[in-house]
Parts: sequence; structure tokens; C-alpha cells
Amino acid sequence: MILPKIISIVTPSFNQDKYLERTVHSVLSQSGDFYLDYIIMDGGSTDSSREIIKKFETIVLSGKKVANFEGLEFYLPAKNLGGIGCKGVSYRWFSERDNGQADAINKGWSISKGSILGWLNSDDIYLENAFETVLKSFAKPDVFFIYGGSFHITVDDLIIQQYPMESYDRGRLVDYCYISQPAVFMRKEIIDKVGLLNQNLMYCMDYEYWLRISATIPLTFVNKMLACTRIHGETKTSSKMKVLSEIVRMQKALIGKVSRYWLDSYVDFWLTKKIKIDPSFTFLRRVVYIFFFVLFDVRFNYGRFTLKRIFL
Repeated sequence: MILPKIISIVTPSFNQDKYLERTVHSVLSQSGDFYLDYIIMDGGSTDSSREIIKKFETIVLSGKKVANFEGLEFYLPAKNLGGIGCKGVSYRWFSERDNGQADAINKGWSISKGSILGWLNSDDIYLENAFETVLKSFAKPDVFFIYGGSFHITVDDLIIQQYPMESYDRGRLVDYCYISQPAVFMRKEIIDKVGLLNQNLMYCMDYEYWLRISATIPLTFVNKMLACTRIHGETKTSSKMKVLSEIVRMQKALIGKVSRYWLDSYVDFWLTKKIKIDPSFTFLRRVVYIFFFVLFDVRFNYGRFTLKRIFL
């Protein structure tokens, strides 16, 4: 039996009722020649998130059952969600405590049935017709991982700016993360080759995953806007110092060195935000730089003061 095209999307969520409805709607309203396997992993929310999730479940299950594949039932909802244009939707959700975002995504991917995977955080959204672009891209059998463009948006869905986009280059990806997480889709075989997300990371599990995948599998850039990342005070990416610290440690652990860009960013942010000194003070900046060279080398090279190994 030849299975139909199934796209599996996992949405990890915890107390995001302010944005969750827009997120779910952006997934269910995607159109194209595919079946949608949608999985919401709620971390035991105490706000109205579960009511929102149940509302969409009622809408989906009120429709006509159109297919049954891999033990999943697919429906075409009777109510208008802004135009459900795919061939059918399987809608599953779970609400239980987890060990963080990566754990929730990994659990969702582990039970997914699609040949194409993605994840969408509960405050982000897909753009209209994004999945049509995804299907066209994966029509080529040698394409395993794609990334497109995305916008940063406000709490009111207003565009702030475009996320930096670049054609794929492995060396440049080590230097700087130009891949926007919600604009990423991949074949499920990648999990068999490189495993799941690193559950020990809180802020840069996506970037670490891109680096791990790109070590053995070429990534494909699609010059289309696919998604939006919401910027607000509750986003993890707003905790810049913690983000930079985790990235620096992740790179040292994963590839044995830290790029100049990330170490520069870490030192400058530490100077300006932590001790509130202008990083243009060259002498002080050099002293701090040397301190962090030694610090990271000691932590990750077991006491060897070989500073040159930190750089690319």
C-alpha cells in the first residue's frame, strides 16, 4: 500500500492562551494535496489553553471522516476555519507535565505518522499556503531538510522585521544562526539518522539540531516566506544573556570551538548589560575577552589553556 502524503506538525504549549488560537488556526487552515497530522503537546496549562484546544477538536471531529491511515482518522471539518484546504485532518492533543519544550516536541514526533515533520511553538504562526511550498520542495527525492523565511511579529500580528535569510553554507551556519525555527521542515528519516532534539538545552535546542543535522545532511534553502515568530516579553529568546551563554557552551561541546560572532556577542552583552561598561573601552574588552577564553576552555577542555582552540 502506498501511503498518502502526510505532514505532521507538533505544537508544544504551556499557558499560552493569549496566542494559541491563532497558532492552531494557522496550522489547520493550510491548504494543499496532503493530509495533516496535528499534535498539540500541552504541558499541563492552568490558563484557558485546554479549552481552546478542545474547541478546535470539536470543530475537527464535527466534520466528515474522509480517511483512515496508520491508525489515524482524518476529518474534513464542517465549520469554516478560514478555509481548510487539505485532504483531511487528524487532531490529537495531550496535557501532562513534561521536562521542557524539547521533551514535548520529541514525544510528539515519536508518535507522528507523517513523512514530513515540523514544529510550531504556541505563540508562532504559519503563513497562508506555506505547506504548498513545502510539498513542492519535497517533491525532489534528494531534499531532506528545508528552511524558508519568516517574519518577527508583535503580539498584535504586526510585522517588526524579516528574520535574516541566507543560502545554505555549513561554515556560515556555525558562525551565525540564519535558520528560523518555524520555517523548518524535514523528512522523518532524519530522526533515524541524527536522533531527536537535545532535551538538556532550553534556549538553543533548534540551533544545535540544525548543526547536528548539517554535519551529515545538506540543508535546502527555499526563498519563500513560510512563518512568523512572535516577539514578546514572555518569549525565551528575550532572555538574551541566557541564550548567548547556552549557545557558547553548546558550540564548544558539539563542535569543539566557538565562533567569533557568538563569543563577541557574549562578551559585548556581558559588558553592557551585566557590568554596564562601554565595550568600546578596548583594554577592558581585551581583558574580559581573555577571561572568557580561559573560562570556556577550562570548562570544556578539562583544564587545558589552549585558547586558540576556541576559534574557528
